[in-house]
Amino acid sequence: MKIISIVSYKELNQSLEYIKLSDKFADGFELRLDYLSNITLNKAKLDEINNFISKIICLYNKNIIITLRDFHQGGSYQGSLENKLKIFDNIALNNKDYNKLYFDFEYYIDDKILEKFRIDYSEINIIRSYHDFNNTPEKILAKLVCSKIKRNIFYKIVTTAKSSLDSVKLLNFLKNTKTKYPDLNVIAHCMGECGAFSRIINGIYGSKFSYGFLDSVLDSNNNINKKLYCVPIQDLFSIYRVNNLNLNTKIYALLGNPVFHSQGHIFHNQAFLKLKENAVYVKIKLNQAEIDEFFYTIKNLNFSGFSITMPLKEQIYKYTKVNDTSELIKAINTIKIIKNNNKYILESYNTDGAGAYKALCDYNNIKDFNKHFSNKNILILGAGGASKSVILEFLNRSNNINITILNRTITNAYNIESIFNNLLNKSMSNINVYSFSNFITNYFFNNNLDKYDYIINTISGDILKNNTEFKILLENISNILHENSIVMDINYYNNILDVIPKNIRALHGKLMFEYQAKFLYFFQVFLFEYLHHFLSSKITINILV
Repeated sequence: MKIISIVSYKELNQSLEYIKLSDKFADGFELRLDYLSNITLNKAKLDEINNFISKIICLYNKNIIITLRDFHQGGSYQGSLENKLKIFDNIALNNKDYNKLYFDFEYYIDDKILEKFRIDYSEINIIRSYHDFNNTPEKILAKLVCSKIKRNIFYKIVTTAKSSLDSVKLLNFLKNTKTKYPDLNVIAHCMGECGAFSRIINGIYGSKFSYGFLDSVLDSNNNINKKLYCVPIQDLFSIYRVNNLNLNTKIYALLGNPVFHSQGHIFHNQAFLKLKENAVYVKIKLNQAEIDEFFYTIKNLNFSGFSITMPLKEQIYKYTKVNDTSELIKAINTIKIIKNNNKYILESYNTDGAGAYKALCDYNNIKDFNKHFSNKNILILGAGGASKSVILEFLNRSNNINITILNRTITNAYNIESIFNNLLNKSMSNINVYSFSNFITNYFFNNNLDKYDYIINTISGDILKNNTEFKILLENISNILHENSIVMDINYYNNILDVIPKNIRALHGKLMFEYQAKFLYFFQVFLFEYLHHFLSSKITINILV
């Protein structure tokens, strides 16, 4: 698949500077002439455009797509079809021998017009494009594909993903279309946050191009990014290496919500490159109501495994075949897909606790985890899947631990206490549970309250930002810490460490993630068959997402 840099400036000199910057990452450029100021049939203006195109051809010898997008198809051109065709004719006539030149025609333009253009300029390629800014229609192919496949006709299908299920739908459509029509030239992806991953892996199923901007454009024009959620062309080229993806590429993904700020794709894809693995790792925004249909509709795609993040660690559990640890806490963070003799199995694990253990040991230079954490007071914020995994690790490895769980609702916290009854007796430890409201009101400002050696936050900052009691806790957190206490947050963005006093010893989620990334050969996607062994040993690592 080729990377196309979208050039959408009002002035040609600005376009030239942008093309220079994007040349390193792009295989071609889409010249959005509809954004040019004063685009007319004026001879001087057309000569200026043709000279510009000739210069780009001479300097770069890359694919050039000429687009004059109508305003009701998402563009800025409001002129007549007749004038558009005259502009296209003029440009094509001046560059008719350049076989890397493409002209983008909207799908509703008459077939006879396109056929005449194709015959008149036989070396030039035609893109017949369809854009839907509202949804992803069930039947797309019939709108575009002619009964006879032409050598230099490309069919571009861009729809809006209201959920990630729409992107999966389009990818299945793309795969089935290429299977049925192997010689058909197709370009397809979804717009919107839930469509971002389709821009990366569409080439696996035959999409010819993936469009994008330099990240500097996306940063400076937030409206473009919010509307399209383009993947920067630097990332398409350097992180995802979309030029190298093919039908044998294995796909791994982070599932959860939110996932937009996750940095997991950087570490995983760097590992693939270093280990020369034909694999790619993407981020997929998924909600609980979509889980069942998601796992059903991806069966014919190349997915091989998933990292699971909040809030799905407990919800996805029931769809998988779990190991002993996951069975106890009923929460997972890792899935391996097994396809064997028409069987489709989701094999799952939870390594959150093991990852926290390794990070804490490294940060404190702890050699004997069991001895160090025995007789410690530990405060856990949250009662979800990650929280249960962390508590399980402590109870398995140490004795006489005093654990306090704070949660927004007391019921989930009590559930954790009941889960670990047997382990509590075995390790001679105890768990106390409180809601944030109860803890702040009745205990927090009590001068006799025990100090905590460790505070570990497992709740997303997005969830906590509007919680009044939690804000009080953070503002006065020094009340429950001593000089050697450590506060750890397993999140690496929007976490509590950004707002607590700077003099407190803190273990950031980013440090935890980077720590895990050093173990490239233990990445879940490479050695799943050994993961169970690591889970039961002291060498266990985790990819924290």
